[in-house]
Amino acid sequence: MNKAIKLSAVALSCSIAFSASAASTIISNVNIFNGVDNKLYENHHVLIVDNKIEKISTQPIQADDATVVDAGGKTMIPGLIDMHSHLCIQEGMLVGRDDYDQMAMGARTYVSMQQYLEQGFTTARDAGCNILGVAKAVNNGLIDGPRIYPSGGFLSQTGGHADTDSFNDQPGRV
Repeated sequence: MNKAIKLSAVALSCSIAFSASAASTIISNVNIFNGVDNKLYENHHVLIVDNKIEKISTQPIQADDATVVDAGGKTMIPGLIDMHSHLCIQEGMLVGRDDYDQMAMGARTYVSMQQYLEQGFTTARDAGCNILGVAKAVNNGLIDGPRIYPSGGFLSQTGGHADTDSFNDQPGRV
């Protein structure tokens, strides 16, 4: 049971935020749904070290210099997965448009990934974006973000929403 909880409860709690810069955080008085068992494990204590769950216990956990958060009986769940995301397409930014700015798109992608983490999404399937480099940066620990499964470029019919050949620098002309 405890192993299944450790393997599954790799997420942020639904409504509990804690500082990413804190080396250790203890979440006490938390219920855990692990996504494996059809059961809610009540009144547990979780030790998080460097943003990774290190220990789950039914007994209070002591750790020097840890930030302690009383969950007040709220529920911790496994990380959420977004199976159709566009992390690098923000505010209509598409390659091929005359207002396309690769650096701005990168910055917006980073902000989007931070929002995903804050909302409990630890994995995203990016459906049509040139995001492989960003996924590698996350995997190598260069930047924080959800685990990304990139699909590569868009697949679309001619004239479809991902047909960038229709973009040009002459508004009103096709």
